[in-house]
Amino acid sequence: MDLKTLKIKHPETYAAAVAEGEAKEHDRVSAHLMCGQKFDAMPIALKAIKDKAGLTSELQDEYLSVATGRLEVRARQLDSDEAGSVLENAKAPAPADLDNGDKVVAAMGLKPPGAPTADAALAAMRRLPEKQLDNGDKVALAMSGVR
Repeated sequence: MDLKTLKIKHPETYAAAVAEGEAKEHDRVSAHLMCGQKFDAMPIALKAIKDKAGLTSELQDEYLSVATGRLEVRARQLDSDEAGSVLENAKAPAPADLDNGDKVVAAMGLKPPGAPTADAALAAMRRLPEKQLDNGDKVALAMSGVR
């Protein structure tokens, strides 16, 4: 029996089969459109509809991958925006309070010592016995051409 014969001899059965097919197709298309809209992946949804593909696990993975990628990009952008706003509103640090040593130096009318220069630090490290130098010291000396 072909479709023409089924339609003529059993119109109710034919109509029920057509209605069931339409309902399944509507569900398939609706599922792809819903995923495309929710996951911002309409190109994937439209291609799946055009290719008459069902909502397979591979396509679900593709929808989720697009959504996850967009969420990660959005999260990084929010972090960046937040960091930018913090930096824009940042104030210069307040000058450090004087500790007791600084106060004694000031009371005695002396000039506080400046930070040691790199050469002074290297000279001090050169005076230490080899056993007292840690690996960081040895690397610094090697990079400066000493020892």
